[in-house]
Amino acid sequence: MKRRKWAHERAVVDGDPVADAVSSVLARLIKDSHVLAMAGFVQHGSVSTLQHTVSVAYMAAMLAHRSRKAVDIDSVITGALLHDYYLYDWHVKTKVGGRWHAFKHGRYALENAEHDCPHLLTRRSRDAITAHMFPLARFPRTREGRIVSVADKMVSTAEAAGLPWLADVADSIIEGSGATPCDIGREVTMLESAGFPER
Repeated sequence: MKRRKWAHERAVVDGDPVADAVSSVLARLIKDSHVLAMAGFVQHGSVSTLQHTVSVAYMAAMLAHRSRKAVDIDSVITGALLHDYYLYDWHVKTKVGGRWHAFKHGRYALENAEHDCPHLLTRRSRDAITAHMFPLARFPRTREGRIVSVADKMVSTAEAAGLPWLADVADSIIEGSGATPCDIGREVTMLESAGFPER
C-alpha cells in the first residue's frame, strides 16, 4: 500500500506547482520590497513573520486552486505574502504594537506595500491585505480577500498549536525564490539600522 505524502513532503520533493507559484511571486516581491526583513520578527511561537506569510500564501493558493469559481491567483499570493508586512514587533507594547495591533496592522501592511511595491498590487490584493483580520477588520469585499482571511486563520491556528510542518514548507518556498540566508540577514540588519516605521 502506497503511503500518502504530506504537503511539506510534496513541496520539497515533487516540485509542487502551488509552491512554485508562491516562490515565483515571492521572488518578484524580494526585488521591489523589504519582504525578507519580516524574518526578523516572531509571529507565533518560534515562527517568523516571513515564514508565516509564506505559509499563508501557500495555503491560500491551495484553496484558490481548488476553488470552483474564478480567482486571481497572483492577487491571492501577493495579498497573502504582504498581509503582515507591517515591519515591527507586535509583541512590544508601543503606539503600534500591543493591544491595538490586531485591529490596525492590515492598514500598516498596506501602507508599507504601497510605499515599496505599488506596481505589484491589484485591487484584489489590497483587499486581502487590509481585510484579512475579519471579524476584527471589515469583511473582505473580494473572493481573494476571503481566501487569504481563511488561510491566515488556518495557518495561525496550526502555528499556535505547535504544528511545525508549515514552517518547513515556507522555508522550502523561500529557498526556491532564490533568497539566501545572507540576503535575509542583510534585510533584517538594514531594517534594524534604519529604525522601525513610526506610526
